[in-house]
Amino acid sequence: MRDRYSYFHKLIPLLLSSVSDEIPEIRVLAADLWRQAGLQWEKENEDDIKDKMDFLFNPPPHYPHEVQRPGLGCRELVVRNLGRLVPAIAHDVTDWLVPTRVRTSQLLSVLLLHAEDHTTQHLQPLLAVLYRACTDTEKDVVNNCLAAATLIGTFVPPPVFLKLMLEHVTAPSSSSYPWTPLMVLAAVLRGGSKQLLKPHLQLVADTLVQPEVCQEYQQVMYLEQLLACVDVLLHQCESDCGSVSLQLLQVLVTIQSLSTDPQLSTKALESVRFLSTVQGLDPIELYRQHMGQLLDWLSASVNTWSSYSPQRLQLHVIVMQSGEILMRNRT
Repeated sequence: MRDRYSYFHKLIPLLLSSVSDEIPEIRVLAADLWRQAGLQWEKENEDDIKDKMDFLFNPPPHYPHEVQRPGLGCRELVVRNLGRLVPAIAHDVTDWLVPTRVRTSQLLSVLLLHAEDHTTQHLQPLLAVLYRACTDTEKDVVNNCLAAATLIGTFVPPPVFLKLMLEHVTAPSSSSYPWTPLMVLAAVLRGGSKQLLKPHLQLVADTLVQPEVCQEYQQVMYLEQLLACVDVLLHQCESDCGSVSLQLLQVLVTIQSLSTDPQLSTKALESVRFLSTVQGLDPIELYRQHMGQLLDWLSASVNTWSSYSPQRLQLHVIVMQSGEILMRNRT
């Protein structure tokens, strides 16, 4: 049909939603039809994509190993229609029907896998979608959106996504769900690579350690996502985290001091051990290395402490975990 190009933004979601259908026969049929559509589009637009055809077999660096890269025609179809698809995703991901929200969140990951680095052009509305969807009570919706966030980390350069996301972390738009920017940030960082994240470790760590980020909220969910961000940095960058060891230790101490969940406190303590391990230290040596700075950090506000001050609880954690190091340092 000659006028089918005008309906691509309506046809693409129909096909790509079926690629992840529960029925195997429908998944296979949809994948085959989508591949044929991409090949036909390539033939009809060969002159426009001649330069891109030369790089057909060169996927972006750090491309996910567990998936097969879609063909050029399929990717171009998504890229050229993504501007009209994102608003529709934003609408349907908050639909009152759970199946609609689940299918829409699945579709989002498929679209980003096709869009690759072109995701950058739509990053702001996509982040708004993810923040909203991660408040969903349906776990499948949240998990699918976090998988999409991981693809953002894979395809979008860290300077671009950090500029937007760290602002959201320091000033969450929702007081009811302040942890969603941290949740999405952890997923995005998980999709990045060590080489690309390393130059930005200082910026991320300095943001996480800010009082309005690590001391403002005491909800278990918030502290869990704060810990998730630290853990992602530790596992992604490992020994490179030595340059921000103090900031990460401060965040981990704060999580333990504010947490009312014993399991979360235990996880934070395990992260302290891992932080010391990646630097070739034991936890006591880690505290020995940073004790003077930790005490300066706390003493800066000591004149304003009350029985409810988080600094008092932070000092308690440091004293309990540092052993004799604290006494030796004061001596």
